[in-house]
Amino acid sequence: MQLQPALTQQQQIQLHMTPQMLQSMNVLQMSSADLLNYLEEQAAENPFLEVAYGFDSYKQRKAGSKGQDQQREKTLLELVDPRQETLEAVLLSQLRVNGIPPEDYPLAAFLVGNLNEDGWLSITLEEAGRQLREPMEKMQRALVWVQSLEPAGVGARTLQECLAIQIGRDPNADPWAAVIVGDYLQELAEGKLRRIAENLGISVEQVEASLAYIRSLQPRPGSAYHHESQSYIEPDATVLKRNGIYVTIMNEANFPQVSLHPLYGQPHFDSGYNQEAKAFLKQYIQPAQWLIRSLEQRRLTLQRVIEAIVEEQVDFLEEGIDALKPMVLRTVAQKVELHESTVSRAVAHKYIHTPRGTFALKYFFTNGLMNSDGTLTSAAAIKVKIARLIEQESKDSPLSDQNIADKLAEQGVQVSRRTVMKYREEMNIVSSRYRRVN
Repeated sequence: MQLQPALTQQQQIQLHMTPQMLQSMNVLQMSSADLLNYLEEQAAENPFLEVAYGFDSYKQRKAGSKGQDQQREKTLLELVDPRQETLEAVLLSQLRVNGIPPEDYPLAAFLVGNLNEDGWLSITLEEAGRQLREPMEKMQRALVWVQSLEPAGVGARTLQECLAIQIGRDPNADPWAAVIVGDYLQELAEGKLRRIAENLGISVEQVEASLAYIRSLQPRPGSAYHHESQSYIEPDATVLKRNGIYVTIMNEANFPQVSLHPLYGQPHFDSGYNQEAKAFLKQYIQPAQWLIRSLEQRRLTLQRVIEAIVEEQVDFLEEGIDALKPMVLRTVAQKVELHESTVSRAVAHKYIHTPRGTFALKYFFTNGLMNSDGTLTSAAAIKVKIARLIEQESKDSPLSDQNIADKLAEQGVQVSRRTVMKYREEMNIVSSRYRRVN
């Protein structure tokens, strides 16, 4: 067979990403803070672009003042929260979303407030119980919640307990680290590695490997929060219930008003310019117009997506996390008639305030597990059930992961022991071995 060159025609459909499309996609995916920074940069580079923040516009309309020229404009630096993020603030934030029972929250919050700079508990449970006039059983339960938070090791009362908590959380922990920390910490500190090896029936090399792993742990888990800045979340929308219906109100502060300079709208703006000058002006005006269209598209898309999420998660808004409905991107994409990738960009780095608290939009997208009756339960709801079972367990005989799986099966939720372990670790709850209270 001899190959001969030939001319043929072939039809192909290709998608070419224009700069305008890329800009629109990037703007949609930006968080509110990133968007404000981006607009500041664009306004500084483009003399025809003007940015008015929704925060100022809202204040001016509410005040009904006509002296807008006298009102000082807010800058990004003025909108930044100057406070620093503290260990206490981080831990309290975790407590609010970890499914802790309302009656235990004040006790756990009190313990969090009594952690020292290293993240260790600075008072005994007996002292805390006397101050709060609560029994030891409840204080011990509150301590379990505190010790389940991040960073691992907070709430410890001794170095031994701090290291043990971290080892218990680490799925790749050294196999002998827990035993050595639990029974031979003093010998380890004194360098008596050979004695430890003889008592455990292992090699000195294994003890040295365990020592190297133990040294990689953090004995002062709270030290990382001494100088970090506080992260402040501004919701992109608020959901309220009015006349029995949930409505979505977009946050104006997160949607700056961007417009072209008033000079551009004057009659015969470019009539006196030559072609070269007109071309120069065009390179600024067209990008500004594209940006304005991208921002409007972002606002409309985000509102449609949020409204679709609210519509799907009415049961969650009414009943709480137990009723969170399993939902995937495709569900919302079909509702709003957009591509899944567009929905993914829309929910990235966005937050919504609801009667149940403030949540990242991605929080509502969770897989579900099949119940015995054929219905689905979301992973988030199962985590809450696991946390409740652990909270109600006997601290003298805590539930193993298999025990929890069996109890969930009795409730009609079919999960494996490995799934229980995975969800428990994601909630930063230690294994039953470290939840036991002697």
